Amino acid sequence: LIQWPMQVSEPILKEVSALSKAIEKQYKGVFCTPSYASILAVFPEPISNIAALETQIKELFIALKPTQFKTKHIEIPVCYDTEFAPDQEAVCKHLNMGVEEVVRRHSSPNYLIYGIGFLPGFMYLGGLDPRLELPRKETPRMSVPKGAVGIAAKQTGVYPHESPGGWNLIGNCPIDFFKPNQKPPFFAQVGDQVSFVPISKDAYKLIKIAQETGVYTLKTKSI
Repeated sequence: LIQWPMQVSEPILKEVSALSKAIEKQYKGVFCTPSYASILAVFPEPISNIAALETQIKELFIALKPTQFKTKHIEIPVCYDTEFAPDQEAVCKHLNMGVEEVVRRHSSPNYLIYGIGFLPGFMYLGGLDPRLELPRKETPRMSVPKGAVGIAAKQTGVYPHESPGGWNLIGNCPIDFFKPNQKPPFFAQVGDQVSFVPISKDAYKLIKIAQETGVYTLKTKSI
């Protein structure tokens, strides 16, 4: 386990992301799980010399180049219609703002992926507008639909599968987030950026159809 100071920090996350990729490139068969301010590196064989490995990883870190910080930006479509936003009224009341303002504030930022977990393909996104910060629901739902977009505390995220959950739901995304038979099975990594693009119900239905027929492609660009 490789750790940085325990804080939510974009510069730290860039180092985490870059070192994670460097370790996997350097050591065959190693699987790294980067998140916030740490990397869990799992080696396929027992490590005979921990001290030597620590020295090698420190050297990898020192040798990191700015080009290794390259990531991508992904546009994710979201329908904020009331049909997909069961907590919309409560959210607006709690925040003392209208639906349009909630949607605008939620879809304006470029979010940073700080971690992936809880469910395969669940992104913990930093960068939420402070005006949208909300506590988790006192009573979690037993079933949150696939694609539900939620807010909890200082973060927002999308449920990639149907699951219990306690986040405040304000919309739904029509795309599949995790495809176990695809390589890679998930389209994003820790350190990538995400933005939400508001869409209509009609656009939502069309994207669903395109997704099912295999002709839909997410908009991404290298940054």
